[in-house]
Amino acid sequence: MSNHILPDMFNNKWTSINNGIQTILVDNNQHPRYADIIKIINSVSKMKNGNQQLYNRIRETISLHLKSKVLVDVLNSLNKNFLAILDKCWTNYKKSMILLKDMLMCMGKYLKSNNLEPIDNVGISLFLDIIIQHDRIKNYLRKRLLIMVIKYRKHKIIKYSALKNACQMLVELGLTDEHVYEEVFERPFLALSRKFYYNKSQILFKNHIHSYYIFIAKMNAIIEAKLAKHFLHISTKRRIIEVVNDELIKKHILTIIDIKRRGCIFSKGYRIINKALHINDIKCMFELFDDYIYGPRILSHFLKKYLVEQLKIVENKNKRQLNPVTYVQRLLDVNSKLNCLLCYSLYKNNEIFKKTIFSTFKHFINLHPKFPEYLSLFIDKNVQEKKCFGSEKNKKKTPILDQVVVLFKFLQDIYVFKKYYKQHLAKRLLSKCFNEDNEKNMISNLKTEFGDQFTSKFEGMVKDIAKSNTIMDLFKINLTASQSLNCTNIDLSVCVLTTEFWSLPTSSTKCNIPNIAYLPYEEFKTFYLSKNYGHKLQIQPQLGSAEIIFNKNYMNTRNVHKNLLEVSTYQMAILMLFNSFNKITMETIMKKTKINENDLTRELQLLVTGKLSQRILLKSPNIKEIKPHHEFCINELFSCLKIHLITTEEENKLELRKTKEMVEEDRKHEIQAVLVRIMKVHKKLTHNNLTMEVTDQLRRRFVPSPMLINKCIERLIENGYLRRSPKNRNTYIYVA
Repeated sequence: MSNHILPDMFNNKWTSINNGIQTILVDNNQHPRYADIIKIINSVSKMKNGNQQLYNRIRETISLHLKSKVLVDVLNSLNKNFLAILDKCWTNYKKSMILLKDMLMCMGKYLKSNNLEPIDNVGISLFLDIIIQHDRIKNYLRKRLLIMVIKYRKHKIIKYSALKNACQMLVELGLTDEHVYEEVFERPFLALSRKFYYNKSQILFKNHIHSYYIFIAKMNAIIEAKLAKHFLHISTKRRIIEVVNDELIKKHILTIIDIKRRGCIFSKGYRIINKALHINDIKCMFELFDDYIYGPRILSHFLKKYLVEQLKIVENKNKRQLNPVTYVQRLLDVNSKLNCLLCYSLYKNNEIFKKTIFSTFKHFINLHPKFPEYLSLFIDKNVQEKKCFGSEKNKKKTPILDQVVVLFKFLQDIYVFKKYYKQHLAKRLLSKCFNEDNEKNMISNLKTEFGDQFTSKFEGMVKDIAKSNTIMDLFKINLTASQSLNCTNIDLSVCVLTTEFWSLPTSSTKCNIPNIAYLPYEEFKTFYLSKNYGHKLQIQPQLGSAEIIFNKNYMNTRNVHKNLLEVSTYQMAILMLFNSFNKITMETIMKKTKINENDLTRELQLLVTGKLSQRILLKSPNIKEIKPHHEFCINELFSCLKIHLITTEEENKLELRKTKEMVEEDRKHEIQAVLVRIMKVHKKLTHNNLTMEVTDQLRRRFVPSPMLINKCIERLIENGYLRRSPKNRNTYIYVA
């Protein structure tokens, strides 16, 4: 028998096959003669052109079923339970396609060799073309889905399963991609969402809901992400979040964080830093803006703008009040608030903003020429407090001198700070306010930040005081044994200071110390030199202090009032003169005490300033300026029981100039050392290259001026370490 199919034979076989397919399509159930139909299909597929004719006939049958039955049912359901009927038709149809695929398994090899779609894919394509792409159905389906989204956003009840099933159907109809889902639903959905959130942003700004704006934006992104994740396709989640961020955040980014124009949460968050609402707002803002490519950069710009404004406020307040300690405290407060903000916002790109804070602080602080002195004065004021450092027991609040460590990082010229710190440390160590534990903690902090070399002299100064205490104990034991009369009316305390650590002048500063203090000192000197052969002691009155009792006969009555005065050695020498004089001019005081004019003027100024009851001396004439012919006398109305006249104050212009000269002198040695080190490596360098290398190597410690570098180069040429090139005087050659 020939394998060629005769029309009558095929028609007879097709009638049986068609009945089976119709049963599956209508009832989505197996035909009672399912096995027999598969045998018939197998026999047809083995005949010539049987597979092709069978494939075409089945396609026509499915198409006819969709047009005559499914399409009619779906169109009739418009405005009447549409989504439920469409979902039912699709679910039944999918089951039918699975049965058809199994029934036509024998055609698999033919379909593959002829690049034909499997019958279930053909069925899906037909359902898409005939049902979903029908104009009325497609438009109505899109309309119903978007209405459900609108209701969802208005917090109304919707059938989430219907929304989810419809979206899933559109995805499945796309077979290998999401083009059907995107065309029918996602693109219109995103367009609707963009318009919705644009209008929402306008309403929010119109109603001035600035404080809650970021929170609302964040919550809307979360709500839309939840909708996409659970009821739409997963690919929509990222796209809808982008729409929300675009319309609520990115298009209004400057409006949201412009502090001056809107006064929005970015600035409020700093002013009310402890309120959880603002912290959460800022946290949300950081997270949302991070999704925007320029978000961190714009936030960083406005953070810098805000920080500069705050620092200018601090600077202006300092100009009015001129209080170094308050100035540094305000800087710490600003820095603490910013760090608190970044800490509580838990922002993943904190490093960007930390760099902004650091660079802005550093630039601003180093514009202030007196900041190193102010920082040292701040430490001087606080290091004398008992609880200025933290403990293991109480870590909740960071003590003030643990906080101040952060300001060390902003110092550009550590040499100037070192000079002031050394001066102030010396005054503390030589006074009764010295707290050894606090000083050691502070020096430890400085060592951590700047290294051992920076603090070596500070540590030596502290050790000198400890050694001096031991020496004084031995001296007092010796006094008791010798029963010396020179020390009966005075409690002497001598600090033996090492010149290397304390930067003392080579010669003793002139001052005629009263015998009541000088004779005991001479006895101590004899004792010390007997124990330390080869050492030399020179008295340094500019560093000393004294406690003297002021016996005042109030208004010439018999009642004698005693006042304890804590004064400098210079002030002691001045006041002791009034045991012999009722009135005395500045010129006479200078001759009697041998104190130089500048120091004497400063000390007298301290003795005649303050309230009337706090002035030890009165001056005639009563003007601010002090001249050699002005007279001084004891203030009979002085009534303070105890007064402290040794103060650590901000330097005047003359002292500031001297400090700068001392710092510059110290710098010269380091610059010369760096110059020699560089030239030893390179052997030959031009002036510009040498200057650049020196500046680069010293940048972390200080920035040397070109003039100072030139002076150091000239000094090295004079000393024979360098010479100029005969061919080019701007080129230097190292002399080995």
